[in-house]
Amino acid sequence: RRQAQLSQSSLSSLMSSTGGGADGRSDWAGDFACVECGRKRLTAAAFSKRSIERHRTANVPLKCTACVEAAAAKERAAAAAKAAAAPAPADGGGGEVVCSACCKPRPAGDFTRAQ
Repeated sequence: RRQAQLSQSSLSSLMSSTGGGADGRSDWAGDFACVECGRKRLTAAAFSKRSIERHRTANVPLKCTACVEAAAAKERAAAAAKAAAAPAPADGGGGEVVCSACCKPRPAGDFTRAQ
């Protein structure tokens, strides 16, 4: 029992001196790098599971989840700006549509969605 207590205390002191967390995990740096931001020695936790699998099987460059989220936010902002800049249709998107059967312009409300 005494030896078990010594090994437990030496283990906890070893974990605290090597940067290990309270939960027993170490802060070991991985060997992955993000091609977007250029950070190196990242652990696999900084990337999605699917991107790690694609990197290992097809050697696809890795992007960390922070860069992926930033790119998605930028894309959403660009889409919102584009939608705001587009002129709104005056009559709710109706307008005139040429009928393929009679070749006459008709209001868009006269057609079903499948047409």
